[in-house]
Amino acid sequence: HDGDYDPQWGSGTNSYNPTINVSKGQVRSSASSETIGNMDIGSVTNGKYYTFKLNGASDWWNREFFVMETTNEPRIITDVSHSSNSLFSDGDPVTVTITINDTKSAEENFYVRYTTDTWGTSSLAECSFTGTTGTASIPTQIAETTVQFYVFSTTLTNPSNDFDLVTLNYDNNNGSNYEYSVNYGTTQVGNWGDNSTWNIGSVPPAGKSVAINHNVTLNQDATVSSLFINTGVTFTASDGSKAN
Repeated sequence: HDGDYDPQWGSGTNSYNPTINVSKGQVRSSASSETIGNMDIGSVTNGKYYTFKLNGASDWWNREFFVMETTNEPRIITDVSHSSNSLFSDGDPVTVTITINDTKSAEENFYVRYTTDTWGTSSLAECSFTGTTGTASIPTQIAETTVQFYVFSTTLTNPSNDFDLVTLNYDNNNGSNYEYSVNYGTTQVGNWGDNSTWNIGSVPPAGKSVAINHNVTLNQDATVSSLFINTGVTFTASDGSKAN
């Protein structure tokens, strides 16, 4: 808490010490008119890097904080891409590929955090690395699902809360998050009207976006909002005309 700044932060009412890379602590503000003491973050190692994250606004009396130790300076996420496109459908997982600026420290874990309900709930997919390239897989989702995601690093393993507090670095697409939507898609060659042709086990409802990834014959009337036909497959209309 030493230094010429105001307010100062340290031990006081409701404060508690963190454990580096394990659990958060809480500091008390001198704005509370208390005499603020020193906090104990535990032992530190010369040559290691320490990142301090503090929750809340400067006028709060109590603020949670987390301390992360890494062998090297925390790595920056320089690129994020994903495998979904207009032909992506309900039978496909999505691979997220990230690039970082240098080989990560052993303490650093990188995750894709994704949601299908606009962050009411979320899940994590951990990135596996070869050099500076990491990949993670978002599982298959049902048709009409919109998936939003971003990438972050932390020293925790599979955190379940306080995501912002325990984040070292992140890429959330400049605040917009990354996003893709899931089409209805085919699972095998067949007729449009055959339930077995489709990933969902039934014919897509009218007016939906559909991806054709196998040879399909249109044997009944159908309306779609969008129709995407994969390269190398054939879509045959009821009059025998074809598109591929």
